[in-house]
Amino acid sequence: DVREVLKKKGKKEEKSAWYFNSTKTFKSNRIINIGDTLCAALKKAYDRQMANKAFYDEYYTKIYKKPEQDEKGDTIYRLIEIEAGVPCPLESVDMINVRENGQLLSMDSMKYCSRAIHYELKINFNYHSLRHTHATTLIENGANIKDVQERLGHCNIETTLNTYTHNTDYLRNQSVEIFEKAVQK
Repeated sequence: DVREVLKKKGKKEEKSAWYFNSTKTFKSNRIINIGDTLCAALKKAYDRQMANKAFYDEYYTKIYKKPEQDEKGDTIYRLIEIEAGVPCPLESVDMINVRENGQLLSMDSMKYCSRAIHYELKINFNYHSLRHTHATTLIENGANIKDVQERLGHCNIETTLNTYTHNTDYLRNQSVEIFEKAVQK
């Protein structure tokens, strides 16, 4: 039992925990195409993670998923961190966003970065802002709005257009250039 493993180590299960559960909508389950740049970055992160696992060895933190029931009776999975040297009967999961020693790197870890960006650069930023930046960058560079909608997993294209893509100086100038070319024909 996980509680016994944690008791032996002198730890309690944390009250604020991270969970895997079902996605918000059916559209949230998706496969997206990625390019060579992201593949190379993921490979580099994986190689670094494997080197860290070897370095920390039995002290590297592994992440396991513990099945639990939510208030509706649906199965959800609490993420539990235990050092690799401690046997655990639960299924382990490989996460990309982890610290050097394997501990979860949560969105809370980005709070300092977010505050620094907010106060130093005067940009209202949080971790979720990266989805907005991704969508706007795609639109600025000519991506099809329908593909951006599917890439973000939105059921409704209005969510993509009205919430995730932002009108930028680049897009405004692009509209001027398009109109200029149209009227000069």
